[in-house]
Amino acid sequence: MPIERRPARPLASRLSFVLSALCLAIITTTTAAAQDVTLMPGSGPETVFDPARHRCDGNDMPDINARAFRAADGNIVMFALYDSNHALKGPSFDALALDCHSALESQFDADPARYDDRSFLTAIWSFDGRTVVGLVHHEYHADNHGRCNVKSDLGCWYNSVLAYRSADSGANFVRAQPLVVAAAPFPQDVGQGRHRGFFNPSNIFSDGTYEYFFAATTGWGGQNDGACLFRSATP
Repeated sequence: MPIERRPARPLASRLSFVLSALCLAIITTTTAAAQDVTLMPGSGPETVFDPARHRCDGNDMPDINARAFRAADGNIVMFALYDSNHALKGPSFDALALDCHSALESQFDADPARYDDRSFLTAIWSFDGRTVVGLVHHEYHADNHGRCNVKSDLGCWYNSVLAYRSADSGANFVRAQPLVVAAAPFPQDVGQGRHRGFFNPSNIFSDGTYEYFFAATTGWGGQNDGACLFRSATP
């Protein structure tokens, strides 16, 4: 059953949670098998999350692509919100409820070398529903820390992809080692005036030998902009 944004609502209230059966990839805890998806004609939209009614704080709003896996206890755990990284949990997609515990707190650290400013959990992978690998879209906003030479928010933005892990079914994520999966080969104060780095990792997928993901880059001298494919045999 598709879960979609309701039409004909004011822009400020149209941040209801958007899911489509065509867009959501579920990470299962067993070997993936081919599955048929049937969209029922006449199905209407159903709001499962509305930040005006369900949020824990002012940061709970749909912002990233929905990522879900089935935890070892049988519940679905889904991340799709802002940089507080609160999960929606429940036995099925039509019974998800917001958990106000932050699985990964953004620290807004002013030191770019610590890669700890604003973190968005944007990809997850689990073999058993208990140990979970996460990829984080990490935003460093130099303008918030007095480290930018331009006045454009976009021009002060330096982005990277980081590795995190959870040992408790996605309840808490900690930094993996090595931490940095993808970053531009220069510090954040180089090339200010446009957003730089690697952005928005796709969900993680597998061919049975390697695990893969895509991430976008804005490019720089010697590196074209576009989508880059990454792979690892040990995610």
